[in-house]
Amino acid sequence: MSVLMCLSSYVSPPNKDGLNGTKGTITKLRNNLTDLQTNFEERMNKIVKLGKNYKIKRYENFEEEEDSSVDESDITIRDANENDNNMRYNREAYVTDPFIGNGVFVVGTFDGNPTVSFTKWIEKFKDVLSLMIEPTEAQKLLRLRFCLAGQARMAFDELNPQPNTLAEAITALRRKFENGNSKVIARQKLSNCRQAPGESVFEFANRLSDTVRTALSGEEEETIKKRLLDEFLDRLMPDLQFEVKAQRPLEYDNAYEIALNYELLLAARKAN
Repeated sequence: MSVLMCLSSYVSPPNKDGLNGTKGTITKLRNNLTDLQTNFEERMNKIVKLGKNYKIKRYENFEEEEDSSVDESDITIRDANENDNNMRYNREAYVTDPFIGNGVFVVGTFDGNPTVSFTKWIEKFKDVLSLMIEPTEAQKLLRLRFCLAGQARMAFDELNPQPNTLAEAITALRRKFENGNSKVIARQKLSNCRQAPGESVFEFANRLSDTVRTALSGEEEETIKKRLLDEFLDRLMPDLQFEVKAQRPLEYDNAYEIALNYELLLAARKAN
């Protein structure tokens, strides 16, 4: 009987308070799970949103960096082009500057010799100078000084005030080296100027022209040409002089051509 009583007590139904407690626990657990799920979903949404914002910001930064790189590339390319253009200009200026090459040998130096025409020399200087690419006045003056020597160089350095333009320098030097004294010396040289034996008409005409133009510096071209004709006829070699004067040329250019023609005829006769 004792055994039966124990079994009956074991299989007896649980009390009402125990069931209520179990239900409350389950409900609380369900609520906790719901809250945990809600928090998890909220956190996941925040993470996703942060990820999207990060991607957008990263893309924007990439675009900014790309734009900056493009701008920097444009600046670099532009600077490179400018540098290339500057190098090309300097290289062209260097190559085309006749005074860097053999321009000084073409012009020659002017040292103030009164028997040399400053006007003729400065014209040759300006011809060579015109080959440069748009030289500044300072560059012109530097090259002029480079081509001066002796008394002419000293006269240029002593100019006070120093000239600001090539035209001012030429005017000052012309006053110095094309004065009355240079003309007197040129006239004295002219009196001794004659065609030398073996000297061609061409060589003599050039030498005579330089001397006459120096002696008559400042005169009109018509006056110079008339004086040049007279001096040319009087200072040719006797055999040429007779033939040319017999033609009675009225202009220097005509007399020069006649002299060249008879020079060839005389040379042919001597060869035979």
